[in-house]
Amino acid sequence: MSLDKSILEFVAASGKWVELDSIIESLNENRVKIYSRALHLVQQAYLEQRARSHKAISLSPRGQEALETGLVERILLDHLVALSSPQKISSLSSTGLALTSKELSAAIGILKRLSYIQLEQGNISLTRKARAEHQSPLPSERVLTAISQGQTQIDEKLFTALIKRDLILQDEVTSVEVKITSQGLTALSEMRTSKSSDKQLIRKLTPELLVNGQWKDKYFTPYNINADPPVLQMGRKHQYLAFLDHLKQELVRLGFIEMEGPLVELEWWNFDVLYQPQDHPAREWTDCLSIKCPTRGTITRSDLIPKVKATHESGWKTGSSGWRYDWDIRHAEKYLLRPQGTALSARYMANLDPPVKYFSMARCFRYDRIDATHLPEFTQVEGIVAAEGLSMRDLLGMLQFFAEEIAGAQEITFMPDTYPFTEPSVQLLINHPKLGEVELGGAGIFREEVTKPLGIEVPVIAWGLGVNRIYMTKYGIHDIRQLFSKDLSLLRNQEVI
Repeated sequence: MSLDKSILEFVAASGKWVELDSIIESLNENRVKIYSRALHLVQQAYLEQRARSHKAISLSPRGQEALETGLVERILLDHLVALSSPQKISSLSSTGLALTSKELSAAIGILKRLSYIQLEQGNISLTRKARAEHQSPLPSERVLTAISQGQTQIDEKLFTALIKRDLILQDEVTSVEVKITSQGLTALSEMRTSKSSDKQLIRKLTPELLVNGQWKDKYFTPYNINADPPVLQMGRKHQYLAFLDHLKQELVRLGFIEMEGPLVELEWWNFDVLYQPQDHPAREWTDCLSIKCPTRGTITRSDLIPKVKATHESGWKTGSSGWRYDWDIRHAEKYLLRPQGTALSARYMANLDPPVKYFSMARCFRYDRIDATHLPEFTQVEGIVAAEGLSMRDLLGMLQFFAEEIAGAQEITFMPDTYPFTEPSVQLLINHPKLGEVELGGAGIFREEVTKPLGIEVPVIAWGLGVNRIYMTKYGIHDIRQLFSKDLSLLRNQEVI
């Protein structure tokens, strides 16, 4: 009789759900072989399958040892019976009792609750009940013995106490059960009435079977068009990386040119060229990650130094009064990990030839506590457009495109904001389905204190948006840490971009 037929016979005879372990035990077959053939029968819709979870109780290593060598309460009880007379608790160890002080304390408590001992003025003695019952198993001994024999129905109070004592373990076990279907009954009936009850159940007709005529002795399984095909766990690009590529392609399609630059940046490009004063809080160690060695670099565009210095100190030719402090070149020469993508815009604006559109996918670093919406490392999409006649209307239209077309946001809000290097400035807020209102980034028109020292005479609109938050909004992710998850099941089930 074929194994498939044997499995169907066994399940059909039970008339109910059957655990695969029961089939293995009854047919005395290899576990792997039974599981493999049962899965095949499920795929052929001859069997239904379900998983059931239940609590499994077993002895812990400590419980197994206690059952063999004796529980602490049994050791104390037998010792007191052997001594026959009341004893000082403090002197029990000198009488040969093989228990630690902690074990002794536990044993006294247990025997006291069983009314087996009396404690008076530091003495311990047995009760009449103890002398009458000491040869019978203690309640905890009965439970441990029952569990070792496979029983699971035990007193709840004792169960809780033994769990706390680390004598038993409780695990959740999942078992697989199968039940025969109407198609399975039909197939089994055909197997029974076929000329040979030993016909093998096969799924594929090969040329060899046709040539040698062996197909006559085989039973072919019908096609199950409802069966799911096998899942191929092939390598694929991470969804977040694919999203970054998609975003780049969109910006290139709109005529933008990508900017590139170093991760280790000078404060000069990151702050000073952008008219951010050297005493600004954003330049402190609480916001930026400094480089330990080397601490300083060299400013290559030395021709810009006098102009930037004068702008900070007095406003230079911009019409403003500047920040009115003594600008220090040594501060500008400090190295740091790039905290904002605008540093790339500053570098490219130093050689700008309008009209032009630039963008960058800048990896940025800030001193931040990790939580659902913050990481110390993040990606910022930075963009600038330089041309005659640009206004805030153009900037808001670009931001709306990002919010609606790229992030998929349904609700967007523009709020006035303040940045050292743009005026006017705006903050872009979007509504996340779980996190509520989330800041996507900031934008504005570069101030003349930024553009004039660089020799730019046309308006330059700019924005810096958090790509991580754009991605989270588009795909309904509410924890930013999920972007870099190592969970393979999560990565395998992500939507392909």
